[in-house]
Amino acid sequence: MHHLSRLDKAFLRKGIQLSRANNIVSLSRPSGASARVLLPDELPLEEKAVTQLLDFAEVKLPDHPGYVRQTCATPDFHPGNGVPVGAVVATTPARAGDLALIPGSMGDYSWLAVGYGNPEWLWSCSHGAGRSQRRQAMRSRATAESTLPWQCVTLREERRIEEAPAAYKDIGPVIEAQQEAGLIQPAVRFRPRLTFKG
Repeated sequence: MHHLSRLDKAFLRKGIQLSRANNIVSLSRPSGASARVLLPDELPLEEKAVTQLLDFAEVKLPDHPGYVRQTCATPDFHPGNGVPVGAVVATTPARAGDLALIPGSMGDYSWLAVGYGNPEWLWSCSHGAGRSQRRQAMRSRATAESTLPWQCVTLREERRIEEAPAAYKDIGPVIEAQQEAGLIQPAVRFRPRLTFKG
């Protein structure tokens, strides 16, 4: 007999239907609102993020009879513990043939990719790898910029520290996951030489 997790039971009480296949979590409500999250099968969902996505899908358009109805997202994560944050992460347009620039940190590669135009993901892809450390945590760390193969020009020193490469996850696995999910085809990898942080 299959036992439902506490989270599964909470979703059922709220009328949220959930299914997982090929690292994609599909969610829906009786209202017709639906959402999809690109999330490896071994990672847990976060109830707040699910509710936020479905609430957004039910937003009524001003002066229009329609609703958003479908949303797509990639998860953001709490630094250090691998648990998705309750937030919707922005996406980059990736219609069939579109060129999508997916930036890494100022010390990691960035990618130019060609979109596959996957309608299940609203013709989009991620906008980067996401943070691994909070801004507050980074402020207490110092980096020896002189030993790094890139330079950062900034008007405010705290921006250089908050946005240091250690604050972000590796872009490689993010690109690979999107390629495997049929969102993009990586085309060109760029190495940063100079970054400007305003």
